[in-house]
Amino acid sequence: MSSVSDDDEKRFAENGEATNRENPRQNDSPFMTRRQAISRVAALAAGVVVVGAVGAGSYYYLSQKPATSTSPLTIRDLAIGGARFETAIKGTATAYKTTTWRGETHPEVEATVETGDVSNILFTKTPALLLSNSTDFEVLGTAVSNWSAQFGITGEVLDLTDLAKDSQVGVDDIPDFGANWLAYQAKDAKTGKIIQAGMPTDANATLSYWRVDILKEHGFTSVGGDSENSGLSTFDDVAAAAAATHNPPTNYGILEEHAPYYAGRAWWSSMLCNGGNIFKCPSIGTITEILVNENYEPAVRALTFVSTMHQKYGTPGELGWDDAGLIEGLGTEGLGVLSYSSSGNGPIQNPKISKYYNVIKTGHPPAGALGGPQAAAALGPSELSEMFKSPWMGTALGVGHMIPVKAARQRDTFRFMSFMMSKENMQNYIASTGQPGRSSALKDPQYQDASKYPNAQHFQALSLVFVNMFPTGVWSLPVAFALENNVEGNNCHDVVSGTATVQQGLHKMAADLQNVVGQYVTK
Repeated sequence: MSSVSDDDEKRFAENGEATNRENPRQNDSPFMTRRQAISRVAALAAGVVVVGAVGAGSYYYLSQKPATSTSPLTIRDLAIGGARFETAIKGTATAYKTTTWRGETHPEVEATVETGDVSNILFTKTPALLLSNSTDFEVLGTAVSNWSAQFGITGEVLDLTDLAKDSQVGVDDIPDFGANWLAYQAKDAKTGKIIQAGMPTDANATLSYWRVDILKEHGFTSVGGDSENSGLSTFDDVAAAAAATHNPPTNYGILEEHAPYYAGRAWWSSMLCNGGNIFKCPSIGTITEILVNENYEPAVRALTFVSTMHQKYGTPGELGWDDAGLIEGLGTEGLGVLSYSSSGNGPIQNPKISKYYNVIKTGHPPAGALGGPQAAAALGPSELSEMFKSPWMGTALGVGHMIPVKAARQRDTFRFMSFMMSKENMQNYIASTGQPGRSSALKDPQYQDASKYPNAQHFQALSLVFVNMFPTGVWSLPVAFALENNVEGNNCHDVVSGTATVQQGLHKMAADLQNVVGQYVTK
């Protein structure tokens, strides 16, 4: 694959846009680095100059019948993290059906979810379908923007330039039009033509999972209702459920993925519900203090909670588990009763993979009190005290969408893609999940209310810090948060695994955070 030319480097640097730099694989992610992914499709990449950034997300398609068909437009989600995106996909489809957007309604849209193996989807099924000119799938989604450009330059996917200029289906009100739009462009090195091969459409939800049958047997009768968040909605619920259902070796109260970033994610969400935060952000885009240290009470309480829960109720071996371990332990072995604040994996609820799929409930992460009476009863004497309730927000991930040239309903398809990124849908999505679909969605004034979304300022401040850190290279909120989460995850993992005390872990975390963002903290 060709590299970015000096002229392109200069042009994108002047515009503050991302260029094609290598982004190393981090955190033992199941997703490959750019170089690894690109090498798998090298034959498609001849003469391509790609500008873009790596994201990690769902691989899903908008499956449509020809325009003359009465069949509905159906979103078919094929993803290793399918359940994470189910909320976003179905929520978008519902909003699309009921919202008059740019003068049109779309009552025929429906959504289904089907999970699969990421290696088959990314490297086998997706290219095979696309290169066979199949019209079964109108929208092809990939987590790596480079793929959009590669397929674009070889003519398999539609150049979206003209559709983007159509005022009825275009991208003029998409908050991320600009930098993220350019990330899905490719330039033919021979002709110089710029091709808009794809567009960004980001939305995901961090989830919790729990065994409905076991919890009901122990008196948790509301965990199987229709409400997405019925049951284990607070950390008090989690503590009480873990204590009540912990019965080794039959089953264990807690089961999680623990590649180090998990521990940081669980601690961070717990700390938010304890009224804490990582940074002091007086306004959007400013960080005036790194709050975390060994004496910061919300951090101490949250890490004590996370550590105690897993040391007391955790499944054996879980501290070394990744996504596959979580799937096996909860979906196949049935050892674990609940998984909270998890990245989530759809195969847990796939009948082809999980024998407990029909008794595993999905919901949003706990967003309630940490350390109330139930938690105290479950954990015994501890430093935990009554906390106040606050919603937690997840992270934004990048998913590039392309339209095959053989698609029967290209305009309809583009409208759906555009709607997914619209301000209206982002508002609906955040209101429904408490989690941002994209970092730019947090720029809306209504999401800058720290009393409603306490870490909105955190995300925006962190995002702008990394703009300053990488003014001419690849940066994005997911990358920025990944670097921060590395620091938090590694140190929290040391505490949860028993190799460091809570105070030692937080002391080291504060020093490591200072190294990452300290020079951009304004006093």
